[in-house]
Amino acid sequence: MLIVLYHIYNMFEKTIEMMFTDLIDLLFPKKENVRELEEMKIVEIYKKIPPAKDISTNLKAVFSYKYPFCKTAIWEIKYKANKIITRKFANILYEAILEEMSDIILFNGGQKLTLVPIPVDKKSLKEKGFNQSNLLTQKIFEIDGGKNFAVDLNILEKIKETEHQVRVKNRLKRLENLIGCFSVKNPSYVKGKSFIVVDDVITTGATMTEVERALKTAGAKNVYGFSIAH
Repeated sequence: MLIVLYHIYNMFEKTIEMMFTDLIDLLFPKKENVRELEEMKIVEIYKKIPPAKDISTNLKAVFSYKYPFCKTAIWEIKYKANKIITRKFANILYEAILEEMSDIILFNGGQKLTLVPIPVDKKSLKEKGFNQSNLLTQKIFEIDGGKNFAVDLNILEKIKETEHQVRVKNRLKRLENLIGCFSVKNPSYVKGKSFIVVDDVITTGATMTEVERALKTAGAKNVYGFSIAH
């Protein structure tokens, strides 16, 4: 009986969500490129957006950011929390992680790699209401179903506000801007484990570098970074 009620509740919740989404779309029509991206199949997205160039051994991105459809996708994920586009690109990122990390997953001694999002400071979270890296990480873990990865959405925290990285053009200044801004809440949990850090965009790699430093300082074994775009 409880299972039936649970399914009825889920159906009801999804119906209400669809009605609300349709109403929003009616009142505030989406731009044509956003609608097109929402309707695209994943295989079509790969055709529309060229792949990213290699960044480094431990940092990987799927798509090149400079192309219009990629910029639209990132904008919708980062600033609109667009559920349709977030889900599609989380699927793409999940497949990329699996492909890149298959050998490491296989030979990691039975220990699952832990997915973690890039954290944001409290002010940014309050202003925007969500963290896009958190949304992507959650969705990737849902897709995986716990078969290959563990997840921890709260092991990292951003302990100081920093100027937005897009406004800091010099790579050295980007690194200086981020020094000491990330902290590990529970170092004993981190020690000896391997982590996959998830973000929407890697620009210079400064943010990922600082997150890696924080995790490695706390005793992490390995840290890998993945993003949708570079």
